[in-house]
Amino acid sequence: MITSEKIKRRLWEGANELRGSMDASRYKDYMLGLMFYKFLSDKTLEKYKDLTRSKEQGSKLVQEYKEASLKYKSLYKTIQTHLGYYVASEYLYQTWIEDINNGTFEVQKVTDSLNSFERTISQEETCRVRSVDVKSTEVNTEKGLKTRRFRELGVRFSSALLDNK
Repeated sequence: MITSEKIKRRLWEGANELRGSMDASRYKDYMLGLMFYKFLSDKTLEKYKDLTRSKEQGSKLVQEYKEASLKYKSLYKTIQTHLGYYVASEYLYQTWIEDINNGTFEVQKVTDSLNSFERTISQEETCRVRSVDVKSTEVNTEKGLKTRRFRELGVRFSSALLDNK
């Protein structure tokens, strides 16, 4: 189980990653936004697993979800009916981590993921997710450095400490 101390430590470590590139008051927008997106991705996979009675875990579950989303066109709609949203397989937080580990991650994927997610929120839902502005000059204007900083934050929040298991 994740403790508040572990969350505080991860947030502090994330703030250190961004130190010098943005105003301290903006840290929370980025770090909490990334943590929330991870939570939404986890809940999407959890609902998929529950609906299909899948026994898979980790990267095998992510792969199974990707394959099922291609095979069963109604999968996303079914998850959306249960959760009020879904995260498409190519935009899962876990997919970001795969891309980071493969060296193919680009910060544009964060923008694409958040835009896709906003379109998947059911009309009945009244809340809207505020997108993390990855184009902000506060993160850094140099694209390579911006992508590296998001990679570092992504990996930091992908830790088993946040998997709540």
